[in-house]
This record gives sequence, structure tokens and C-alpha cells, in this order.
Amino acid sequence: MRSSLRPAVCLLALLSLAACGGGDARLEELLAAARSTEADEQRRALQAIGEMGADAAPAIPDLIALSVNAGPEARRLSSLALAEIAGALPIDEFAPERAEIVDALANRLGDEEQSVRNTAAFGLLAIDPSHTAAQGNLQDAMRRGDGGIIDRLTKSRPPPIWATPTLIDILREDPRPGLRRLAAVGLGEIAPDSEAAEAALRDALQDSDDRVRLAARTALGM
Repeated sequence: MRSSLRPAVCLLALLSLAACGGGDARLEELLAAARSTEADEQRRALQAIGEMGADAAPAIPDLIALSVNAGPEARRLSSLALAEIAGALPIDEFAPERAEIVDALANRLGDEEQSVRNTAAFGLLAIDPSHTAAQGNLQDAMRRGDGGIIDRLTKSRPPPIWATPTLIDILREDPRPGLRRLAAVGLGEIAPDSEAAEAALRDALQDSDDRVRLAARTALGM
């Protein structure tokens, strides 16, 4: 019992240090936990590193290595931590680190796991909202039927206008009514002033599914 509790107790101590201060030694200890083969310990360590923000910048090379070589969930969390670090650093003070992070996340767009690709894409867009490869990744995910991506983009601010054509295509052509409904909701939030979006929503008033029709009416303010 005591031996099984030891990793969790040690990690809690590390997390407390992360909250109270402790410098590079704290970060090194968290990185050691991030390399653990124990999934829960690894998860909490990577989350803690991401929450350190700018103070975790020295961990960028290690996080990049984990984002390539670790298991799927660790790759996702490493990518998320990299994006969090980039977002916490002043742009005028971290150009080299930013380039490293952008390159690493762009490489993860080719990951075999969709969750890793999505995390990398959202991370890239947080750094550069015009990153076309990241946009393309999420557009592909939406077309494949990932309603969670549509929902997240619908709630994003500023609105991701680049998603409008894909949402129009889904609303007009996708055979899945649930996805069409999400597309209608998304168009109402993301592209309220788009004539093309309005035309698609008006056509959707005749959709065969009542949920899609309701979403279109709501998006049009009817």
C-alpha cells in the first residue's frame, strides 16, 4: 500500500512546489514525473508544467521530445503544454522559442491520433489565427463528423471566419442531421453578416429534420 501511494504523494509535493515557487529544480522534477510510465503521474505533471506558463520555457525541448516519442495522451498533453507556454510569453521576448513551438505543433498535425492533431491545431491557431495548415486540419475533422470541433469553434472568440465555407458545405450537403444542426448553430455565431451563410441558413429552413430547421431559424433571428 505504501509503495503504491509513494508516486502520488511525491507528485502532490511537486505540484505544491509548482504553486509556491522553487525554480529550475521544481521544473526538472516535474519533467522527471512527465517521463514516468505511470499514466496518471505523467498526466498531472504535464498539466502542471503547462500551468507554469512562461516559467516552463526551459522545458520546451523536453516537451517537444515527449510530443513525438511518448504515448498518445502524453503527446496530446505535451502539445497542449507547449501551446500554453507560447501563450504566456510576450511575443517580443520569445521569438526563438515561439518558432520551436510552432514547428513542433505543426509536425503534430501529422500525428496518427486525431486528438493530438486537434490539440496541435488549436494550439497553433492560438499562436497564429491565420495558420492555414491548422485550419485545414480542423476543417477536415469537421467534414469527418467531429461535432466537438464545430462546437468549440462556435464558441471561439474572435470568431473563426475561415470556418464559414466548411460549415456551409456541411449544412447543405452532409447526410447527418446532427452535424447539419451544429453547422447551422455555428454559422449563426461565426458568420452573422455573411450573405453566403444567410443563404445556406434560409435554405435550411426547408431541411428534412426539425432540429436543423429550428437551428436555422434561431441563427437567422426568426
